[in-house]
Amino acid sequence: MHFGYFVAIAVGVGVVATVAIPSSVLQSASTSVQAAADSVAQVKFNVADLNPLRAVFDWERQRIQAGESPDQLGFKTSKMTLAPFVMPAPAFNFNNGPYTGNGIYSGMAYQIHQNDQRMQDWRNYANNPAGWHGPPPH
Repeated sequence: MHFGYFVAIAVGVGVVATVAIPSSVLQSASTSVQAAADSVAQVKFNVADLNPLRAVFDWERQRIQAGESPDQLGFKTSKMTLAPFVMPAPAFNFNNGPYTGNGIYSGMAYQIHQNDQRMQDWRNYANNPAGWHGPPPH
């Protein structure tokens, strides 16, 4: 539906443009377009010339093959110093701070202990299912 409106508007603009623009303006414009086309037709043109990356590649290749030094090509060298990586201190410490006295740390430690026990139970059950009494671990 909207596409039909756009087509109708485009046709209307085209009709208004053909009626409103004087023919002398169109003739001068067509003459200048023809002159530009004639001048372009004399230039040897290849579609591959439109690729800017290829143009830069060709230009750099010519400069390198010409024997320019790295400084002339724009390559700047700099010293690189390597230092050993030092781990930063953790931002959150469970042992110190506001979380030690209110039971959060002990609750987390107990949950970690439970998870360790569960993983040990799974390992023992997987190694010897017949030696496990009762339901399998969950």
